[in-house]
Amino acid sequence: MPEATPFAALGAGNGFPACVPRLDIDDYAYWTTLGGFNKNSGGTPTEFQIAKSEENAMKLFWNLYGFTGRAQAVSFAFPEETIVTNLTVEDEDDPDLDQTFDIVPSNIKQPYQRVCLKDKDKNEIIRLGYAKAYEPVPGGRLVLLFASNFFYRLYVNDEYVGMGFFVLSAFVRYTGFGSSESVVRLGSMVFSEEVDYGVAEYAYVTVNGIPFVSTAFAYDHSNDGSENVDAENLSASTNVTNATITGLEFYTYP
Repeated sequence: MPEATPFAALGAGNGFPACVPRLDIDDYAYWTTLGGFNKNSGGTPTEFQIAKSEENAMKLFWNLYGFTGRAQAVSFAFPEETIVTNLTVEDEDDPDLDQTFDIVPSNIKQPYQRVCLKDKDKNEIIRLGYAKAYEPVPGGRLVLLFASNFFYRLYVNDEYVGMGFFVLSAFVRYTGFGSSESVVRLGSMVFSEEVDYGVAEYAYVTVNGIPFVSTAFAYDHSNDGSENVDAENLSASTNVTNATITGLEFYTYP
């Protein structure tokens, strides 16, 4: 595990460097707090669930290093040019094999640097995140987008139910011969389960002890039935793309 530089922060009295915005989720198709109270729970959250959601929000905001997974795309046109820098490529010497990339954690910001994530005009925390995009295939495109996250105080029926988080995302798109996409996301809410194209599946999951809503989405232009989604196992695939999230990694302190 990566080791962080120890520090102390005054904060805003809520565990964050500034205020956390409110989000009313009454009309959302899926939602869960970071303490595990979700749309299917019924009743009201326990004090433990609210406290746990706040504890996990602190863990994600201050200590998240990144997440791990796999991203895969088959290039029929230019297999020798699908090598992506800064990611581990398997079978790169055999163009007949799929090109598979290990998603490795990427330092968003050292924890001590997150003290400054504050919008001074609104007195709200600023989005904490990173994204990586690659276009290694001429005439086509392979794009890998990794993480962007934000935090909310979640409200249902005008009552605070706990802290929420949005979103970690592994995204693969290939447009060499038509379009194909595979996407896996982890967050606290999904506004609508309807999609304009492709197929999607949703599930309540727990990753590294933290509750999330998992979204798995797949689309292939050929409509040949190759769109596979498994939200429970954080996986989505087509004949030419595949995305999987396998876990989270956090900073430790000496």
